[in-house]
Amino acid sequence: MGRVNFHFFTDVSANSGTTTNESISLNKWHHLVGELSVSDNKIRVYVDGVMQAATTPDATTIYYAGGDAPHFGKVFGCGGQDNFYTGKMDDVRIYNRALSAGEVKQLYNTGR
Repeated sequence: MGRVNFHFFTDVSANSGTTTNESISLNKWHHLVGELSVSDNKIRVYVDGVMQAATTPDATTIYYAGGDAPHFGKVFGCGGQDNFYTGKMDDVRIYNRALSAGEVKQLYNTGR
């Protein structure tokens, strides 16, 4: 069993994120959505079309430091070393807006 964790950098020295409390089964495809909503200042995680976690970021400004590409499947400096996701990813998307819960559910159902 595993958990889903999404982090967004919020300033030069910190990041904010949320982790699902529910375990998800391994060795099986899952539809995952990590969302940062500026309109209500929340980070949400959806697993298989259902919201599993929501938190308020530590800071209100999310930034992109430039230079580096966005990272998927990497945890920076956890336990003094970087950790990498070893599974497979397919159909990664980045939107310029937060999706509604209905849109997330529709994307999940479309891919089934």
